[in-house]
Amino acid sequence: MNKKKTQLKYEYLFLSIFLNVKLKISKSVLPILLILFFFSVLQAETRFLIYSPPKNGTHLIAKAVQLISGREAMYRLGNFKNTQETIDTIINDDSRGYFTIAHNLNEQTLEYLVKKRNYIIIFLIRDPRDQLISVKNWLREGQWPWIKCGKIANDELLIEELITGKQTAWRCVDSCFLKYEAALKSIPKNKVHISYFENLVGSQGGGSLERQIFEISQLAKFININLEKKKIEGIANQLFGESGTFRSGQIGSWQTQFNQAHKDQFKKLYNPLLIRLGYEKDQSW
Repeated sequence: MNKKKTQLKYEYLFLSIFLNVKLKISKSVLPILLILFFFSVLQAETRFLIYSPPKNGTHLIAKAVQLISGREAMYRLGNFKNTQETIDTIINDDSRGYFTIAHNLNEQTLEYLVKKRNYIIIFLIRDPRDQLISVKNWLREGQWPWIKCGKIANDELLIEELITGKQTAWRCVDSCFLKYEAALKSIPKNKVHISYFENLVGSQGGGSLERQIFEISQLAKFININLEKKKIEGIANQLFGESGTFRSGQIGSWQTQFNQAHKDQFKKLYNPLLIRLGYEKDQSW
């Protein structure tokens, strides 16, 4: 809902209450109008932002929330100078009718926004193995030149280095997921919605329409927006692809690129994480 529509709704409700009191048309109408007014205020004041680790489906989640909310995303994917600049930027985005989607938010920023400014957080998760392959592809395109392992020419050796960090001390899972997750440790669980890429991507990405529709409905519920089933289905039909950083978007792409050594290395370091996130039940994969 944009700011102009919200303002018009407020003005209409104030006018309705004013006329009802002054003209005494019907006292029974006033409580109903008050209930509607306070409900609309609560809905309009829902402040949210998307906190997404890189290469997890940032543009997919942003598109979903844009279609749900009718608000445009303001992408803040680079680094901020300091915490105060981060906070000011996010609040300014919200005041202008946008919502912020960001990668690099520290614990202090998130805690302030949630506990002092009443924000709620959408956090996106993806299978860390698929995220790693997405990072590998991103490096192959010449992105993130400061990541030293990106210069490794052989794909198998690059994947091994992204898993283990033996040569460069840079592990993909640690740097692109765990540190982001850790920034949420002081945030109450009811203030964070965990959205799974695998649920949101739908059948075109190897998921299912049923899970996609459920995930869209949960996102809408979390940011206090009521959507009819037909509207949710329409959003699902529009989600897949159309991003400058969007590749195949397929679930399980790691399976065609991990060799047995990669699997063993990943299990040794991160199998408890895969189990905790629900991607595996044991070490038998």
